[in-house]
Amino acid sequence: MKFLHQPNLGLLILRIAVGGLMFLYGVHKLFDGYSGVTRNVVKEGWPEWMAHGVLVGELIAPLMILVGWYSRIGGILVAGTMLVSLYLAHGWDSFDLNKHGGLDSDLNMLFLAGSLAIAFVGPGKYGVNTN
Repeated sequence: MKFLHQPNLGLLILRIAVGGLMFLYGVHKLFDGYSGVTRNVVKEGWPEWMAHGVLVGELIAPLMILVGWYSRIGGILVAGTMLVSLYLAHGWDSFDLNKHGGLDSDLNMLFLAGSLAIAFVGPGKYGVNTN
C-alpha cells in the first residue's frame, strides 16, 4: 500500500478542504455583510472595527492556505478566527451535543483543527512556497 503514502497529496487535499470551504464563508460575508459578527463583537464590549477581522480570517487567510502561499500564517489566522467564532457565537455551548450526537460547533472545531494542522506542517510541495 505504498501508493497511499502521499503526504504532499494529503496536505493538498487538506488545504483545498480547509481553505476552499472557509473561503466560501468569507465570500458570503463579503457580499451579504457580517452585521451579526459586528453585533457580537460590540455586545462583548470589543471595538467595532475588530469585526472586520472576519474578512482576513475567512477570506484572505483561506486563500493563502488554498494556494499554499505562507499557508502556515494563513493557518494561524484561520485558527484564531475559529477561536473567536467559538467564543462569540457559541461560548461554553461549543461543547453541547446536538440532536444527532455531534457537537453544536463541530464545523468550527474541524476548521480549527485543520487550520492548526496546516500551521504546523506547512503546505507541502504542491504550494506556491513552503513557508
